[in-house]
Amino acid sequence: MINIQYPCKLNPVFDNLKTNSFDNIVLEGGRGGAKSETLAAVGILESFIDDGVILCCREIQKSIADSLYATIVSAIHKYNLQNYFKIIQGEITNLVSGSRFIFAGLKSNITSIKSINKLRVVLVDEAENVTDNSWSYLRPTP
Repeated sequence: MINIQYPCKLNPVFDNLKTNSFDNIVLEGGRGGAKSETLAAVGILESFIDDGVILCCREIQKSIADSLYATIVSAIHKYNLQNYFKIIQGEITNLVSGSRFIFAGLKSNITSIKSINKLRVVLVDEAENVTDNSWSYLRPTP
């Protein structure tokens, strides 16, 4: 069993995860509000569902150091889940489900995001900086 702890104020996020009753989850708050850590926890939990891709992005990502990568790796270690994941520079794979985390900046990769095969979840860090154009590519088409 996987036991991921999070601040009580984030109960609604994880309640919605359990019931799969959401299209979008928006986390608001100031610096130190545990938003990135919560995105990492959501991503880790989602990675056990199936073998799809979890895209972790922000508008501008100049390097992997600018992404959620380190936060997710830190959470994997914090919750002692290293045996469930293959962690290499720039990509994390769940060994149980086969799902993969990939990391990208939207501004420089926005058109290629539409072609990601089996894209299941998009985790957007620093979402207040994402342009309307990028959001239009991220939203699924009917």
